[in-house]
Amino acid sequence: MLSKILLATDFGQGSDGAVAHCLALAEKFNASVVIHHAIETLELDEDEDETLAAFYESLRLSAEQKLHVMVDQFRARGVTATALVTLGRRWSEIVGAADREAAELIILGSQEPAASPPGLVGTTSHKVFLTAHVPILVARPLLRR
Repeated sequence: MLSKILLATDFGQGSDGAVAHCLALAEKFNASVVIHHAIETLELDEDEDETLAAFYESLRLSAEQKLHVMVDQFRARGVTATALVTLGRRWSEIVGAADREAAELIILGSQEPAASPPGLVGTTSHKVFLTAHVPILVARPLLRR
């Protein structure tokens, strides 16, 4: 019924609930997981300078290292997992990755209301909700005790 899940992460504390739900569902349905991180890019002309390109490359390498730690954690629980880093608009990259990877569910975290600026409209999770071609699960952060 559920064979592949795309877990979108920003590595923040708000992602821990998404990770927990993803692990539980992947274990229950024996689903594989693509753990995805989208690096938000600036909209510039085609002629990006080398400094910016080097900056994005350093972000990509850092994200890959963090994703591989997560992949190892999933595999330790018996879940097949792979890592994916993309660059672009976060919401668009998440939806596109789910389509390309043939994911049947997108799971992502949400920020604590106190962490969001007042009047914030058009969050990543909201845009994914409006444009995704598959169901999404937006998970609240785990409670801190």
